Amino acid sequence: MKSKIENSGARRHRRIFILATFAILLFAGIVLLYTVEFGLRVQKTRDLNKRIDNLQNLVRTNAAYNKALFKGYEKREKEAADFFYAFTAMPYVYRPFIGFRSVPNYHHSTINTNSLSYRGPEFDVVKEQGVFRILIYGGSFVWGTGALSDDETVAGHLQKILDKSFAGQRRFEVINCGESSYRTSQEAVFLMIEGVYLNPDLVIFLDGANDTQRWNPPLPSGYPIEFEYVNKMVSKHNPRLRKAFTIDDELEYLKGQRDLVWSMKAESELLSRFRRLSGCEARNKPQTGEQISPYEYALRHFYNLKSARGMGREFGFQFAFAVQPVPVAFKPLHRQEKEILGLLKNRDPYYTILKYWEEHYITYTDAVVDLCRTEGIPVLDLKKVFENNSDPLYFDHVHVTGDGYRIVAESLHEWLDKTGMLTPKTSD
Repeated sequence: MKSKIENSGARRHRRIFILATFAILLFAGIVLLYTVEFGLRVQKTRDLNKRIDNLQNLVRTNAAYNKALFKGYEKREKEAADFFYAFTAMPYVYRPFIGFRSVPNYHHSTINTNSLSYRGPEFDVVKEQGVFRILIYGGSFVWGTGALSDDETVAGHLQKILDKSFAGQRRFEVINCGESSYRTSQEAVFLMIEGVYLNPDLVIFLDGANDTQRWNPPLPSGYPIEFEYVNKMVSKHNPRLRKAFTIDDELEYLKGQRDLVWSMKAESELLSRFRRLSGCEARNKPQTGEQISPYEYALRHFYNLKSARGMGREFGFQFAFAVQPVPVAFKPLHRQEKEILGLLKNRDPYYTILKYWEEHYITYTDAVVDLCRTEGIPVLDLKKVFENNSDPLYFDHVHVTGDGYRIVAESLHEWLDKTGMLTPKTSD
């Protein structure tokens, strides 16, 4: 009897010991989980602090954002500083079906927009007799980010070249229809609702970079920018598009992210997984973020070009496409260009596109060129336009100095002249 009581007590002690051990292990596991979670949050905070410090240091040292010290602006630092100040201060307005546009009648020593919001001088909407009018569409590369005056953009340089080449013989009017961040879907709509009524003789789309930005929906031609999409972009979560981008905007954003790390709304993947395992969270959430192949991007880009060419046939103007050069393709990079690109490539999230371009930009643009040639759309591939130039031209991931835009304009002029597209189209 005594033995049975002793055995029962021993079993009870074992159960208590097992339960206590399990409770201790469970408690230790939970403590470990939250310790890891705490460590992750501390590390994330440190990473954000480092990014904030680096950004503030870049501002102080002028290493990236004071682009006035870029070697390509040597002896023009004052002009460059004035330009980048004016550029970051310039407001934007929203245009239905197109998107954001530069504010009209913005005047500065380095940047001027006319009453139609185009960068450059005023012009008569009704074209004068005998004038050959050229409209150039594109993103900020065409608008002229980095061009220290309106006549140092691609359109400005082309105007000067044509005036000199045809002095006293023929009159040309080159209009800069570029706008920051624009893609061919926007440009085709822009051409349709406004450009065709300017009675152009030649329309050029100079594109490539923006159509490969994977955070932008690559809409086919004719699709307006959704109001909900625009409204979301200008919400408090996306302050960069309420005005031109400034360092203060990014610092504010990063500091907000740092605060969110310690907020209940910023729960980590580790804790989320724990909640799912414990049955505290709904499972099988829908997946978002469709991956689109480079060829699909190329095809949608081509459809927009085809739409523009169709408008040319309808309204009686010639249409041509030129591929935009980017620094990851062919150019022998200057030491300072390498430093800037190396810096930007590692700054998530704004410049991860550089890594994508390294893998896909040549394939993507080659596909667009092949599609255009098959369809008979005149195309000039400018990817190799800087292949023999090791001068400092790129001051960031895509934009060049006025010298870079001049080289593009010279190549464009040579090609247009050679192909006969500068000759007025005779009416039937």
